[in-house]
Amino acid sequence: CETPRLAHLRNRVASRIISAKVTNLAVARNRTARSKEQRTHYMSLNPVIHRTPAELLRLARAILSATGSPPEQANDVAEALVGSNMAGHDSHGIQLLAGYIDGVRAGRVFPAEKPTLIKREKAMAIMDGHWGWGQTSGRAGTRLAIALAAENGVGAVVVRNCHHIG
Repeated sequence: CETPRLAHLRNRVASRIISAKVTNLAVARNRTARSKEQRTHYMSLNPVIHRTPAELLRLARAILSATGSPPEQANDVAEALVGSNMAGHDSHGIQLLAGYIDGVRAGRVFPAEKPTLIKREKAMAIMDGHWGWGQTSGRAGTRLAIALAAENGVGAVVVRNCHHIG
């Protein structure tokens, strides 16, 4: 049970954090209206590291391989993450890698699992990702949907039990 004093301290700390974030955001948005010291302080709190897409791909593949991902699956995930950054969708880019690794460590993701076909009828299919990488399952499902569409004029594939597709 939280005492009034503890609640007061928690709220003070939270308001200072929010105030600092707002100040930092204002400095970032309006760089000319702030002093050089404020800009330098903001940048020291939020360093920007520049890497080429090729460097990011190599790094992501190495990290994913270290989790036990086969090379093809590590490549699927790395290409999807870096591709998202390159397309301007940073929320689905390389920043997700740390959370993906946490998922492996927690046993929510099984990096060596490959998707399998569960059922196929005419233009429809169901695949199971076995809680492996969603990017690998998503690509397999897409390839199958294209093949079904070529045969039947339309193709629909459900991919279940996989990690974040991206």
